[in-house]
Amino acid sequence: MTQTRPPLLAPDELAEARRRASRTRAEWLVAITEGVVTVDDLIRAACEPDGKPLMKISLSQLLLAQPGVGKAKAERVLRKTHTALSGRGDDSQPLQTVANLVDPRSGGRRYVAFRDALSDRQTPVTGFPFAPLVHDEAPAFTQGHLGNSRYGA
Repeated sequence: MTQTRPPLLAPDELAEARRRASRTRAEWLVAITEGVVTVDDLIRAACEPDGKPLMKISLSQLLLAQPGVGKAKAERVLRKTHTALSGRGDDSQPLQTVANLVDPRSGGRRYVAFRDALSDRQTPVTGFPFAPLVHDEAPAFTQGHLGNSRYGA
């Protein structure tokens, strides 16, 4: 069984295709910056048959295009995503592009880890639920029962 290859483009046609792809990426990033579309909208569009140019957008570029997201937050989101995935043997290197994020071989794990890292959800206590709660005052049982206690009087 032989596969048919797409026809080779002439150099000027190839340059025009690159310009169109670059313009498409730029338009989507500007739309995110203006708040017209969301990151999820771009990822959904990238998964469409005509969204191939959007697959090459880097995740740091995508994060930095959002209003209110600076370099520090973008790096934190990417680091949290990588940390969440590295424990599962999914990735040994950080995600780079939208194409890496939506790669079907990951079964959606990369996208879920990215969305989770993107949310500003905080855990109630570091190590929760496995770490004990820290109280400002000593609990009643440490103050002694009827004046005699091994925890102090």
